[in-house]
Amino acid sequence: MLHSFRYPAAVLAAAILALSACDQAPGLLDDAGTPPELSDFSFSPHQFIASPGDGNANVVVPLSMEVTVRDPDHDVEAVSFVVFGDETIAEGVLALGSGGRYAGHSDVIIPAGEVGVYTVLVFAEDLKGMLSNQVRGMMHVSAEGGPPVISMVVAPDTLRRPGPGEPAKLLELIAVVSDPDGLSNIVSVEFWNVERPGTKIGMFDEGTDGDAEAADGRYTRVVRIESSNDPGATTLAFQARDRAGLLSDIVEATVVVE
Repeated sequence: MLHSFRYPAAVLAAAILALSACDQAPGLLDDAGTPPELSDFSFSPHQFIASPGDGNANVVVPLSMEVTVRDPDHDVEAVSFVVFGDETIAEGVLALGSGGRYAGHSDVIIPAGEVGVYTVLVFAEDLKGMLSNQVRGMMHVSAEGGPPVISMVVAPDTLRRPGPGEPAKLLELIAVVSDPDGLSNIVSVEFWNVERPGTKIGMFDEGTDGDAEAADGRYTRVVRIESSNDPGATTLAFQARDRAGLLSDIVEATVVVE
């Protein structure tokens, strides 16, 4: 049976490693027994491609796992698995089959648009609380959809500088962005002055830093225009990137500061 949780994978891994270290402390193994040992781990699929129509829905990956467990004490209590990326997305237990092989199948739910690499980790625990070694593999979840699309850039044609001693004026820039695999698949939206392409500035869609509403696809950045800013036309280039590293076409907008 599969249970889904959302807690940081780093916390889980640290806890497993800490318990493993306790099991291996000098002088304990002779009195406490021998921990289980895992080997010959296999799982499928190693790579899963979500269909283009899955962009706005969770992706279900049919995950199968098998591992050999050896334990001289014959007191294995559970063989468990965890699937995680930045956070844990699934965990469960494997069932004992023939020849000391434990196996299981789970439908792992990948949140919409969160393609990337996920770790499949398996470990065993015996009745004395001793933990085995860990075995793991990497599962790559990708999408067939295309790159992000910037459909529009909202920026004023002209903006008059404040006079000396006057407060700065705010230049609001908005890039309207979509992605065939869902908005959560977008990693970043940036813009830059075409005359200085090495300096890129990030935009926000988190309801902060001038952005009106989180996760609506309208990436925003507010720029202060001071009286000391040089007048003239500035052409800005905008581009989005998704989790697969695909880039949108560059969209340009020109703002004249008077």
